[in-house]
Amino acid sequence: MTKAIDLIRSTGGFGSLQFRMFAVIAFFSLATAFGALAQADQSTPRIVDPEVLEKAPDVLRDQLLPRHPAPYPVAKTAGSYSAYDWKMAIDSTWGPGLPNRSLSGLFVYFRNIIHQEFACFHGLDIDWDSICASYSQEIIDSTISCGRFSAMLCHAARTLQESHTIAHDTYVYFTQPAPGIPIMFVGGWGVNDHFGAALTPLPDSSLLVYRAVENHPLGLVPGDIVLGYDGFPWKQLYPELIEAELPVGGYWWGSSGPSYTHAWLMAAGMNWHLFDTIDIIDYSTRDTLHLPTSLLADRSMTLFATEQMDIPGVPMPDFESGQSVSWGIIEGTRIGYIYCIGWYMSGVSTEWYRAVDSLMNHYQTSGLIIDLRTNYGGYPPNAFNGYELLFKDDVYECGTAWRDPDSDDRLAMIPSPLNADSFLNFSVDPDTYYDKPIAVLIGPGCMSAGDLSALALSYHPMSRLFGKPTAAAFNSPQPVELSEGIRFRFSRIETYLLNEPDHYLTHDVFPNPVDHPWIRFEEVWHTPEQVARGEDNVVEAAINWINSTTDVADREKPPLAHSPALGQNFPNPFNTSTNIRFSLPSRMAMKMEIFDILGRRAAVLADRTLSAGSYTIRWDAHAFPGGVYFCRLRAGRYSLSRPMVLMK
Repeated sequence: MTKAIDLIRSTGGFGSLQFRMFAVIAFFSLATAFGALAQADQSTPRIVDPEVLEKAPDVLRDQLLPRHPAPYPVAKTAGSYSAYDWKMAIDSTWGPGLPNRSLSGLFVYFRNIIHQEFACFHGLDIDWDSICASYSQEIIDSTISCGRFSAMLCHAARTLQESHTIAHDTYVYFTQPAPGIPIMFVGGWGVNDHFGAALTPLPDSSLLVYRAVENHPLGLVPGDIVLGYDGFPWKQLYPELIEAELPVGGYWWGSSGPSYTHAWLMAAGMNWHLFDTIDIIDYSTRDTLHLPTSLLADRSMTLFATEQMDIPGVPMPDFESGQSVSWGIIEGTRIGYIYCIGWYMSGVSTEWYRAVDSLMNHYQTSGLIIDLRTNYGGYPPNAFNGYELLFKDDVYECGTAWRDPDSDDRLAMIPSPLNADSFLNFSVDPDTYYDKPIAVLIGPGCMSAGDLSALALSYHPMSRLFGKPTAAAFNSPQPVELSEGIRFRFSRIETYLLNEPDHYLTHDVFPNPVDHPWIRFEEVWHTPEQVARGEDNVVEAAINWINSTTDVADREKPPLAHSPALGQNFPNPFNTSTNIRFSLPSRMAMKMEIFDILGRRAAVLADRTLSAGSYTIRWDAHAFPGGVYFCRLRAGRYSLSRPMVLMK
């Protein structure tokens, strides 16, 4: 191992970005020869279908990719670490970084992209300029290690409190956690092999064990409670680790206040390597135990956590083989049950359609439960064909926006080039409709396209939501290559409801009866007693509602009748000119503009006040090159857009 490290250091060191990915490969390819994995957690590697890795969103793929041992591990000394202790450990574990001039340029590039293009500043109470200025000054004043720079990027991104938005050095990020390695985890959905037990927060912020591997090294079983470490509650410890700015090594935080807190709390087990003892309440005896975390070192444990319990008669999806949807009938009932862990795999649309069709048309069901409590997102239209069976009315409720390129105001937005139809808007088959109760199970692990699925299903007149609010990551991310080995992804396209075009959804608690009065939502979660009996309290609440429901009155959706309309039937594609039709519900100041695919204004077709009525504006496009354009109509406080293809 020493020879391998010396070889890499002689060619520029671990701080050299051009050698970091080489270092990852080298450690694994030379593992046998140099014993590089001797200090790593000896867990059995997962065998995952390559297509799963290729198609999975980053938040799942990151959990499945291999990790490498820390290059310069420092043994943890007994006792609690101060922020200074953690800083020394961080600087030592990954070694020196790039020259400060290079780091300064990378950080400025990262800062400017967020300043100019990040779409989710609405509802966010932070001073982004001051945050970045502090980090920039540190780079000027100090020698920045590899681990410290990764932490800077990560925690700067963390202040934006957005599930998709991350930045880090991949070599630090993919380090194998082991005793004393100063890397922390957030969240706990998905791969929990490091701890072997799945945790979810209770109302007092302690952590309930709802699933555990057999013969867990700590003896954990469902119903036990993890309090914290070294005599301190986890709810006190994790803010201290955040304050010390340990590099983050995986998973995601929520985009709303409750989902953000939930994600940090449930990560308690995944951070055992930072402490000496773990504090547990044994469910059977009610005794508080203080066990050494060393019992977990070098143990082989395989666990996938979803904040769901096993339901008799309904298999869970086999995500490792690429299955995203599974379904069945709950034993002893006529209630159909569908799991969906994401909309990202190529076959998920077919799986979802077959599940809905089977339970609607081939079984005599009394109601449906659609479980989205862990849903990694993906491509929202993969769910549309199932919606077409379930709904009796079209759903056209959402718009999408991104930052106005002509404004330096971080809150200035314009309709995005992404067609909003690819987010939530869909048409239905008028000959099909599920007229029985639909219980939709949600939680903070329901993110991105999962958020949108929960929102879409809330419009079904027979639906009710159960669980906890979702992650509230109602947006679309874009990856950016800052430099080799430095990964950066940020939210570029935001979502709003058409009846509230100035109200953006990311960061909002969803569902919230104040903002979403048409939604029926029952907040309910796991309890130690039911988990110990193998029961799912959220599912029980949904079953009780379905069994007690004979009729659910249609709910009024947010009114859209008085909003402007931008015609969808103008010629598309067109050659050199086209008629664009629109209507105004009342006298309004309106402006119609054309933008190219990069969001640059190409033409202003009208800018005046018009009375209520229907209008047609002709765009003469002789002078414009062929390609994709977007027509934007601003009328009053509304903003609508449509894609247009100019053929030449």
